[in-house]
Amino acid sequence: MTVLDADVAIVGGGPAGAALATGLAMLPGPRLRVLVVDRGAPGRDRGTGRPGLGETLPGAAARLLRDLGAWDGFVAQGHPPCHARLSRWGGPQLIVQDAVRDLDGAGWSLDRTAFDDLMLSGARARGVVVLAGRASVVGHDEGAWRLRVGTGGATSRQEVRARLIVDASGRGSRLLAPVGRHRTVVDRLVCVWTLLPGRHTAQGTSYVESAADGWWFTAPLPGGRRLLAFHTDPEVVDVRALSRTLGQRAAASAELSEQLGDSRLDEGTSPRVCAAGASRMPDIAGRDWLVVGDAAMAFDPLSSQGLFHALYTGLTSAEAVARALTSEAGVSAEAGPSLEPVWSAYRETARHIYGSELRWADRPFWRARHERMSLAG
Repeated sequence: MTVLDADVAIVGGGPAGAALATGLAMLPGPRLRVLVVDRGAPGRDRGTGRPGLGETLPGAAARLLRDLGAWDGFVAQGHPPCHARLSRWGGPQLIVQDAVRDLDGAGWSLDRTAFDDLMLSGARARGVVVLAGRASVVGHDEGAWRLRVGTGGATSRQEVRARLIVDASGRGSRLLAPVGRHRTVVDRLVCVWTLLPGRHTAQGTSYVESAADGWWFTAPLPGGRRLLAFHTDPEVVDVRALSRTLGQRAAASAELSEQLGDSRLDEGTSPRVCAAGASRMPDIAGRDWLVVGDAAMAFDPLSSQGLFHALYTGLTSAEAVARALTSEAGVSAEAGPSLEPVWSAYRETARHIYGSELRWADRPFWRARHERMSLAG
């Protein structure tokens, strides 16, 4: 088994991991040996269960992309602007949130495969080693982490030794569980989704609609497709039954059907289910480890904060990681407190959004959220 030595090993090649790797490579001074273990590949999701469908970036992300040297490439990819968010929430009337009112301008509807490849290519172009495979912690001794990386067949394995490890592997991460680090699950929200052919789908808008036992989301995608997704709790709805009847349930809402346009509900892909609930790591940093992006804090997708948070935590952690390699205090003193305001802001946003829908306050899905959001923390 070959052994690769690195100063920093980043597990996860999505936006958070790629932003951190790029940020480290751009720092002045001696070049750090940075390695990214990426379990994805072009055209595939990176272990999330849902390959970045229907996601948007707010206009404020332009500053982060410029800092990462990715702005020109992002513009060249031609991600369509997200002009407005439409919703029926808290009442039957259609609510329009126009991007014109946003001081940072319109955001973008992302082609996530292209965006992720752009970010990871930027890190690679700056000297970051990218290793394809799945990583697991097999040891932590003599001032180094030992990772085993499976790169294909049963005999295709490599060992990585790193002075500092970063978990950027997403909301389902269990990377640090072998050393006693476990995430706290706030809720068990799940998303049941399908892709519909969209023959004449209007670009630039997304749509959210609340229902008695959850909420709908739909948005156009690159390539003439449309995402249709329903979010609920597995304790409330039989998810397997929902997967079989997703199209019929959508058709039962005249307002949702109007937004779906000429998309044929009977021509959708086989529905899939993925986790979508909020969760977090109680501690996001230690002496020689750090957690960023969704692995640190995963948000309910209704908040639309996930991608911006991934880029922000990745980029802003670079200097803390570099300092930790030369500091006896390690990374915790540098990065530990910084995300608490982010979590507090998310909780306040979620409390406001869910608290504004009272039509089904006595139904289990909504009652659970109203009770949870009334609690502090």
